[in-house]
Amino acid sequence: MIGLNIYALYSYAGDAQICFLLACMTVQLDFVKERLGDLNGNISSLDRRELFMKHVRHIEILKNFLRETEETSSIPMFALICVVGLTMCAAAFRITKIGPNSEMTLFIMMIVYVLLMMLKIYLPCYYGTEIAHKSQQLTAVLYSLDWISYDKALRKDLTLMMTFTSSPMVLKAEGLFIYDLSMFTSAMNFAYSFYASLKGVF
Repeated sequence: MIGLNIYALYSYAGDAQICFLLACMTVQLDFVKERLGDLNGNISSLDRRELFMKHVRHIEILKNFLRETEETSSIPMFALICVVGLTMCAAAFRITKIGPNSEMTLFIMMIVYVLLMMLKIYLPCYYGTEIAHKSQQLTAVLYSLDWISYDKALRKDLTLMMTFTSSPMVLKAEGLFIYDLSMFTSAMNFAYSFYASLKGVF
């Protein structure tokens, strides 16, 4: 029993760490988006270019951070998605066999277990969607800047930066799944399909 509790804490601590890293990424993207507006301030061309290059380096750091997070969590997330999908449908099948009137305690425990399994894959998918959405907003922010007041060199750099930020930042699990809410929906659909197959057989 003690070993089971330790394993559960270890498992959820690992999942929480991944979610924490992704949440930090969304906050940093918000910082970049807000601070890009400082380029419209009443500053010299040299200071404006230095400020712009600071933002460029910040975005490059975020992209590298996202890549390292993906390399670290890719295999665990791939395994988590596969295992949770199968576990959820098996637990749901077990719930239908128990019924709320026979063993109420076990029934409630199984319901809570299924909800926790859903949460384990929902949070990474939610933050993955937020990262993709916020990274795409950077292009819109760059487009809305006061280009007319900038020098030619900075306008050229802004054009390149818009091209650089046009593709959203995404995380992939083993190159197969993208961490987003559509992947969460697909996992739920798979779990339900497998559950329906089990129920049809047994």
